Amino acid sequence: LRHPTAFAETMGRNSAGRGVALVAVARDAELIRVTVGGLADRALMSPWLAAAEADAWIEAEVARHPAVDDPFHSLPYRLSVTKTLIARCAERAR
Repeated sequence: LRHPTAFAETMGRNSAGRGVALVAVARDAELIRVTVGGLADRALMSPWLAAAEADAWIEAEVARHPAVDDPFHSLPYRLSVTKTLIARCAERAR
């Protein structure tokens, strides 16, 4: 667009129409390492931890780092999606 509308400009700066969170999980025996994007001002990478500890880890990390501002997807929603993705990835990595 030569003269984008305010709506098009807004859509280009947020996650509407894009993934809300990005999750990668690596597994080593019974431990996992999680990398998450889309929640904080930077990517978050866990130490090696038990899969059952992942929820507590991500909540602590989100509390420590500034959250990404997104008018379409609230932080609680993105956190919920991230926890679900971590659990699914950890299960598939077995």
